[in-house]
Amino acid sequence: MLIEALDLKEFFLLTHPKCCSALLLFSLFATAGCSSSGDTTKAPGKKKVSSDVRRATVVARMDKREITIGELEDYLQSQNQYVRMRFSSPERKKVFLEKMVRLEVLVAEAKKRGLESHPDVQRRVKQALVDRLLKDLNRDLVKFSDITVAAIKARYDKNISKYNAPAKVRAVQIVLKTEAEAQKLIPQLKKIRGMRELAPLVAKHSVDAETKKKGGDLGFFAQDDKALPPEVVAAAFAIPKVTGVAGPLKVSGGFALLVKVATQPARNRPLAAVRDEIKNLLFKELRFKAVKGYADKLKEKAKVEIFAKEISKVRVKAHNEVKVPAGTSTPFKKKMGGTR
Repeated sequence: MLIEALDLKEFFLLTHPKCCSALLLFSLFATAGCSSSGDTTKAPGKKKVSSDVRRATVVARMDKREITIGELEDYLQSQNQYVRMRFSSPERKKVFLEKMVRLEVLVAEAKKRGLESHPDVQRRVKQALVDRLLKDLNRDLVKFSDITVAAIKARYDKNISKYNAPAKVRAVQIVLKTEAEAQKLIPQLKKIRGMRELAPLVAKHSVDAETKKKGGDLGFFAQDDKALPPEVVAAAFAIPKVTGVAGPLKVSGGFALLVKVATQPARNRPLAAVRDEIKNLLFKELRFKAVKGYADKLKEKAKVEIFAKEISKVRVKAHNEVKVPAGTSTPFKKKMGGTR
């Protein structure tokens, strides 16, 4: 999509992909005529003065509102690297500036209409404030350095099976009454290419009630598995490839045929290989816990009261009903967002 073809909605998404209304809300509540605070770097001498003057240079004006080089730079700098590259030329920067101007003109009109106090706008302002607060809390409450080596080791040891496990196979079992019946079914099984094709055969032929109700699926098991007969485990691991067949095997209740349907390679991930992964996980958990605790303290301080008995009086329409046109026998619902 060419950047020249961007409409206003796309500009919102471009400037704030995670919260397309953030720029609009900021503009609604910004003081008219204000400009970017500029570079706050305390570099002494003429360079800082020169930079401040440059950033304060006006690149667009509409009524009392001005857009400065600093504001344009800040908007562009907030984008990801790909977007910044697309706006690297003067022509592209002008396109971006024109979208900003268009936005400001519409914001001014929204202010004239008193939309700053509209409930929808107020709700979005609240959400934007909360998003900003959460971003600050996530940055300030927990530091990456708070995750200790001991905590990483403890999490690794607790989930050792997740990082280290023997090779496993998955097999489907069909138990028949006689060896002759089993031999007769083998050619048909060798044509099977997936579990979906096996299920009907299990349902039709297997006499083992326990595995039959699961479609014959024995699940994944390792070579040291104790839940299955050792001859079944050995035969399943001896099958050279997936969809391969083994048997007949003499088992309790008849003769079993096995079809290998999947394999899992052995996992051997030492602590050194997963240390960063675990540290990131612990950091996210600790940050979530810290933010939740902070919010709980705020609720306690605010002396929140919930009047549960009154909740039943709350009325919410599940959808927007519209009148049924004449001659229509069944009602229909208005689509969200209107018709296309």
